[in-house]
Amino acid sequence: RCAAREPGELLGRVDHGGDPARAFDGYVDAAASHRKLARDVKRRGDTYFRSGDLVEMDACGFLYFVDRLGDTFRWKGENVSTTQLAHAALAACGRTILDDAAAYGLAPPVDEVSASSSGRADDAPSAATTTKTGTTSSSSSSSSLGKCGVLAVVLRPDAPPTWPRDLYDALERDTGLPSFARPRFVRVVPTLLKTATHKYQKRDLVRRGFDAGPASATAPGDALFVRDPDAGAFVPFDDRARADVLAGRLRL
Repeated sequence: RCAAREPGELLGRVDHGGDPARAFDGYVDAAASHRKLARDVKRRGDTYFRSGDLVEMDACGFLYFVDRLGDTFRWKGENVSTTQLAHAALAACGRTILDDAAAYGLAPPVDEVSASSSGRADDAPSAATTTKTGTTSSSSSSSSLGKCGVLAVVLRPDAPPTWPRDLYDALERDTGLPSFARPRFVRVVPTLLKTATHKYQKRDLVRRGFDAGPASATAPGDALFVRDPDAGAFVPFDDRARADVLAGRLRL
């Protein structure tokens, strides 16, 4: 069970004792039915339906929708909502820097995990309950950190050449995002594709991983930038920056 303002999955109690509102007869696919049920949640033998919705509850018991579970990732032990991250970036920079934005999680470079160990790190309601949840990286080499945030952005045509510093400052000061939720990388793309239901297509972005390509602040095209606290900006993720990350000189 989650504390106040701690994101968790919304669960609904399943009861086949006569209340049809609490019944769950399952799907045709038995395996799919099994995945939608959580057992022994509050006491041994109980069963809850997994909604797939990430919510948080305030001190007064009011629930607030955060995201769908498929659109979250886990970084340094904390759940990060991709929707919240993208919306925060657009709210802070939508009129000056960004035309569009989408966020996703990506397992960090392998050697960054070992480097992190020796250096500093960055800083229905009555019938439902919440439980801690979040996705973890599928890579065993990065399991201690999870997935770091990547913000894919489409720059405005009139975005200033200082946008890497301006975006960094806005994400640090103007979004209200905690440190763990701020993106470690920014990928500039010409456009962000969407499905027929207006969901961002992120699969190709995830497949590209840390493929950087040519990068420049004035003509970024399709390029990757990394967060550099010492520079106070997002800097091109070139060979030098990659070496700094792998060597532990640039902390994610």
